[in-house]
Amino acid sequence: MNDLVAAKLEIVSVLNRYATGCDTKEWDVLDTVFQEDALGIYGGVEYRSRDEIKKYIRERLGGVGTTQHLLSNYEVTVSETVASSACRLRAWHQGIGEWSGTTYEAFATYYDELSLAPNGWRICRRELIIEASLGTRDILGPA
Repeated sequence: MNDLVAAKLEIVSVLNRYATGCDTKEWDVLDTVFQEDALGIYGGVEYRSRDEIKKYIRERLGGVGTTQHLLSNYEVTVSETVASSACRLRAWHQGIGEWSGTTYEAFATYYDELSLAPNGWRICRRELIIEASLGTRDILGPA
């Protein structure tokens, strides 16, 4: 396998690790996804470090039930130590407690810039653009 194909596969693995970390609520997995000084843009709001991104995700997903973040249509461009990617997202969230029986689903695209670090590819910039949604975002919140 050539280096370009191997890099693209590793980048797709990084993107999938993010989705798995969100769904399993294993927030430390995100340390293997983002650079320490990563920029995350969610809903137009900027989070200026991996720790801020992790905090934001915990605050949005920590208090919901089952989630499923499905990624597809990966487009990855690699140039030695930098890369860009875009992938489609379908994210389903189940409410709990007072929101039991309620769901929120988002249809979106992640736009990422990545760099090759000593420990592998990591996202240094991510922007989430939501194109459509169903249900209510009110179910999202901290544990």
